[in-house]
Amino acid sequence: MHYRNATRAFVAELAEIQRVGDAVVMRGKPTHELLARTVTLAAPSERFITVPGRRNDVFATVTETMWVIAGHNDMEYLARYLGRALGFSDDGATWRGGYGPRLRDWGRDGSARRDSEAAERGS
Repeated sequence: MHYRNATRAFVAELAEIQRVGDAVVMRGKPTHELLARTVTLAAPSERFITVPGRRNDVFATVTETMWVIAGHNDMEYLARYLGRALGFSDDGATWRGGYGPRLRDWGRDGSARRDSEAAERGS
């Protein structure tokens, strides 16, 4: 599918999922999906999604992006900018499935990160 930007792709693909998406159950909840979709954007630099009613905040988006790039999954920093984030944490302290540590430890066993974090804590 070809779209001008991320906003147009987002809106059109959501409509397509509602129209022809396959009904599936994920983690015990019903949803719909479309598999093997390729999306091409004519203006990829227009990537901030602005959909009325979505209430997205560019500053919160930048904050979350930097949090992920830094390799974090703790809630202390993120929750200051994204209060709803705590609702997605199992323990109120971390995101168990946070992208930051997974991206930073890709292809490694993670021991270097654990050693560095332990040193920062003084353990």
